[in-house]
Amino acid sequence: SVPVWLPPGYGDSDARYPVVFVANETAREVGDWPKTLDRVVGRTVAPLIAVFLEIPPMAPQVAGQIFVGQIVPAIDERYRTIPDREHRANVGMGWPGFGAAMDTFSNSSVFGALGVQSSFSLEETMDMLTGAIGDSDASTLPVKIYLEWGRWDLISPHEEMNMRDSSKWAWDLFRNRGWEPVGGEVWDSTDWGSWRNRTGVMLEALFPMEGAESDLPVWQTSAR
Repeated sequence: SVPVWLPPGYGDSDARYPVVFVANETAREVGDWPKTLDRVVGRTVAPLIAVFLEIPPMAPQVAGQIFVGQIVPAIDERYRTIPDREHRANVGMGWPGFGAAMDTFSNSSVFGALGVQSSFSLEETMDMLTGAIGDSDASTLPVKIYLEWGRWDLISPHEEMNMRDSSKWAWDLFRNRGWEPVGGEVWDSTDWGSWRNRTGVMLEALFPMEGAESDLPVWQTSAR
């Protein structure tokens, strides 16, 4: 099963909506995504459909095939989506954030927006993302990107884990290719204690409500 959140008034209209795919199995429960969607969609965030990818652990290639080959077409068939890349976003946090980036650039004809909180990647997976991007840059492949990480994000020297450094690496990679990611380093910690503070900010960056003035607090500082 794939949990889906529908915007207010969905059943009373024939309108079509953009879709955000959330690649983190704890986003609904621990991340309070439904509460945030209830609060911001239609106010500062354009009406949209949210799909929560709760795919069991498996090889990344297999998970990507199930997601792109089966779930995306099923969502387009069952719900009134706007079925083009400009209106599809991948969002993820931590390891799933790296997966969201891989899915976006490996399937650039399907997805046109990316949101990542605390991107985590190792040296070998950094090469994978660079390979997925290939020769593309902002002039040949428009992608709307939100990327943030915490000033006190997850660091585990014994496991060679450093979300702060790997997120900065991704930020520089995107900027060097001409994309203009929104976000940067925030004065916060790690995991959902930090990420859920800015779910609305991220959604507003990806799908802003036309004509709305944001009243959401913004914690971002410019990445350097």
